[in-house]
Amino acid sequence: MNRYTIIIVALLALNCTGCHCLSGKPYGQPKPLPAMFSETPTLEQAVAAIYRNSTLVRTMEIDDASVHVTGVSIPIKASILVERPKRLRVRGGVSTITGQEIDFGCNDELFWLWRKRDENKMLAVARHDQFAVSPVKRYIPINPAWMVEALGIIEPVAGERHQGPYPVDNGKLRVETERPMPDGVYRKVTVIDAVTGCVERQEVYSPQGELTAIAVTSKHSYDAVTGILFARHIEVQCQGADGVTTIDIASPKFNVQINQSEFIKPTYPGYQDVDICSPQFLQTLPTAPPNTTVKYQPPAIMPYNPNSTYQPQPIATATTNTVIR
Repeated sequence: MNRYTIIIVALLALNCTGCHCLSGKPYGQPKPLPAMFSETPTLEQAVAAIYRNSTLVRTMEIDDASVHVTGVSIPIKASILVERPKRLRVRGGVSTITGQEIDFGCNDELFWLWRKRDENKMLAVARHDQFAVSPVKRYIPINPAWMVEALGIIEPVAGERHQGPYPVDNGKLRVETERPMPDGVYRKVTVIDAVTGCVERQEVYSPQGELTAIAVTSKHSYDAVTGILFARHIEVQCQGADGVTTIDIASPKFNVQINQSEFIKPTYPGYQDVDICSPQFLQTLPTAPPNTTVKYQPPAIMPYNPNSTYQPQPIATATTNTVIR
C-alpha cells in the first residue's frame, strides 16, 4: 500500500467570486512575483502571508497534475478538486488505456481511498473524528487537511499559537506554530520568502516530536486578479511512506462551481467498503508501524529541532485573518 499511499498523501500530506485560471509562463520563464514585505514582517504579517490563500480560494480545480513517485518511472496523471474547508477529490491513472487507478476523496464527515489494483478489493473508508484518534494513522498516513496544505491552501486551526518570524539562510523566514489536535499538540514549521511571502517549506511534528511530514514548494506563480500565490512544483514525504513524491501543476482553476456529487463517497462494483478504524481492520496490521519518522530532507533548510523550547505567543484566532495591505 505504501506506493499508492504516498501518491495520495502528496496530493498532500485545500472569497472571491468568479472563476480564474492561473496559466502563467513556462517554468523556464517565470513571471516576477510582487514584493509583499519591504522590511522584516511582524509575526502577524508573516502569519497572514501563510494563510493568505485560505482567504482568497473558495474552490480549486486541477485537471493536469503530473505525479512522480520515487522508484516509479511512469508518472500518474491526476485531477484534483478542492472545496474549502474540508472537501477534496483526487483521481488519476497512468494512461487512458489502463483507466482510473486511484480515487481519494473526502467530505465533511468521512474520507475514502480506492485502488483499482488492490488485491483485497476494498474501498477504505474512515470518519474524520474516528481517524484523528485512531492508531491506524500510524500505518496509513492519510490526512486530507495536510494534503490540501501541501498544495498551498493553509487553514488556521482554532487555538493555535505562533512564534517568530526567525531569519534563516538565503532570505527566508521561519514561523513556528503549536496546533492543538484531538490526539495532542502538533508543531508545525513554515518557511516563507522574506520578500514575496511565498510559502516554500512546511514541516509537521507529532506530539511525540517525530517529523511526520515535509512539503517543499517552488516555481510559484502570482495572479494579479485574485492575489493568489500558487506553487507549480511540490515535493512531499510523509510518515509511513517510502521515497519522495513530486507534483507538477500547469493550469489550476480557482473559484469554479463544483458539482457537490463529486464529494459523495462512490461505489465500485466488486469492491467492499472497509472501515479502517474498526477493530477488525486494526487486527490485520503489523505489530509495529513502518517508518516512524521522515528521513528525507529536500534541499531547502535543515528541519526544525522539535526538542527546542520556546514560548508561543497567541495571535489572531482561527476565525480572524490578519490582512496585509
